Amino acid sequence: PSFHIPAAVEVLTTGSYNRLPLCIKENLVKPDPILPNEIDTTLARLNQVIQHRLVTGNLLPQLKKFKIEKGRVTFNVPNEFSVSLTMMGDGNDVPWRLLDIDVLVEDKETGDGRALVHKLQVNYIHELIQRRLVNTNQQVALCEVYNCLHQFCQSLQLEVLYTQTLRLCRDRLDDHVHVEEYVIGSKLTVSYWRELSGSKDGSKSEMRYRITIHADPSGSLNVFHLPSTSLGTKDSEPKVRERTELAVKMLSMEHLLVHTVYFRSISRLSDVQTEFLSFMKDVDCNLQGTTAILTVPVLSPCLRAEQIHITVDTHTGRYHC
Repeated sequence: PSFHIPAAVEVLTTGSYNRLPLCIKENLVKPDPILPNEIDTTLARLNQVIQHRLVTGNLLPQLKKFKIEKGRVTFNVPNEFSVSLTMMGDGNDVPWRLLDIDVLVEDKETGDGRALVHKLQVNYIHELIQRRLVNTNQQVALCEVYNCLHQFCQSLQLEVLYTQTLRLCRDRLDDHVHVEEYVIGSKLTVSYWRELSGSKDGSKSEMRYRITIHADPSGSLNVFHLPSTSLGTKDSEPKVRERTELAVKMLSMEHLLVHTVYFRSISRLSDVQTEFLSFMKDVDCNLQGTTAILTVPVLSPCLRAEQIHITVDTHTGRYHC
């Protein structure tokens, strides 16, 4: 082949060769580092771009709790997840870039301190959400992020409660508590006081004591008690709701059962108290105690040792005198 005369002349006369392709320099030679003031200016501008996108977009009420710093926005949904996103430009059509996902669901009772989600699962969810962010209208892109992570976290919360219930049945409560129905990611129904309701021996009864936990697409898990009429009075309904919601936020099936049985016991003892007062109007019947006890004096005067103490068995729901 012919010799490359121009290259030879340039090397022999100048001692160097300046006609190499630029891609070699771009791939092998590191660019000059960005100055600190340029980094601060860029991140400040990126914060403004993110804030403008959030203000002009359709932001869900569940994502109102966020923090913008260092060129990223971090959304935090309590007891569910924390997610960080950024943008690679300032155009209206530039898609969000997903950075980090942190699942906040914990099982403090049976989890033994281990993470409930494997890194491969988090990576799969990360890739799934990023694809949706690219292929979705940017006005509703954050809705896709919330819906995906919220559905996954609620499914995980139901799985934790289901696992706790199975362990309670196996270790301590035997057949007194039973999982009636479990639909993955949708609902969990647990029955208790099965001897009282007649469901343990296979017979059907209208008064079956059950707790149903539903997944809510727009909020936290919802708890429904059956039968709802005998759970408590109107004055105690806010307290019942507060205790049960707290137990669900803690992801503790044991706490949920304890509080539910406690208010059920008070309701049943209140019925007995009303029955006594209907024919013993002058008698002072006391209903008190963390383990609810109804104290009935049957003599006048009545010593403390001569009173009737009525309680409710927490496992079966039957009266004990």
